[in-house]
Amino acid sequence: MHPDVLTVREAAARLGVSGQRVRQLISAGSLRARRSSSGWLIEADDIAAWTRRAHGRPPSPRTVWAVLCTLSSVAGPEQGNLCAITDPRLRYRAKLVLKSMPDPAEDPGRWRALLAPRGRAERMWVHPGLIPKLTGDPQVCAGGSIAAAHIGEGLSETGVRDLYVAEHEAEHVAARYRMRPDPDGQVILHVVPSSVAGTLITLGGGLIPAAAATADLLDEDDPRARRAAVRQLRAMFRALTDEYQPRSPAPSEDVPHGADHAS
Repeated sequence: MHPDVLTVREAAARLGVSGQRVRQLISAGSLRARRSSSGWLIEADDIAAWTRRAHGRPPSPRTVWAVLCTLSSVAGPEQGNLCAITDPRLRYRAKLVLKSMPDPAEDPGRWRALLAPRGRAERMWVHPGLIPKLTGDPQVCAGGSIAAAHIGEGLSETGVRDLYVAEHEAEHVAARYRMRPDPDGQVILHVVPSSVAGTLITLGGGLIPAAAATADLLDEDDPRARRAAVRQLRAMFRALTDEYQPRSPAPSEDVPHGADHAS
């Protein structure tokens, strides 16, 4: 087949979604395609155009962390550091972003794109003897597989550690532990921009908020980690969707006992 023409399966792989999601987009007229004897065929240019329309302008890191904080609020205090959104406008913006998002199981690629601006990720090498001190540093927060046990997935810790540090501390932390850039390094250092308020991240030792750790798992090459991330995101997303649903008025006395009510 011509390399610029994709099957549904190939389009799904490129978009990071399911084949069913691709067929839904075609049926809705959101993604152009043509029929052939072997099924739907999609031009690569149409895939790129849909991606640009769907993702649009990426949100700011501040908005992304507000989204992560909002998602983490339904995960429970035992599943990572607590965070807080003190700006009502930012809280409202995060809510609007979440309302516009699809189910994570249907379009994990779009979720990866949304959460990517949470920080500049740098792959680093650290002397193995310094890693325990690095992960316990009060200026560093752990995410990814280190935090996986705290979000209930039982994933074993991998050889690569996701660690978060504030932008103004990154250079000092890298120098203190003699870190150097290395595509095969054991640490992914997420440098969080100074525009992000500390209350959104609670940097300063311990674990990153649960949804940020889940975003790390979503970026993993390991399919099991990605499936775990989708499950966790879906649970948080659905809990928030339920909260956003309008509640019906309290039942009056003439409503029969035992009748179903919207909650």
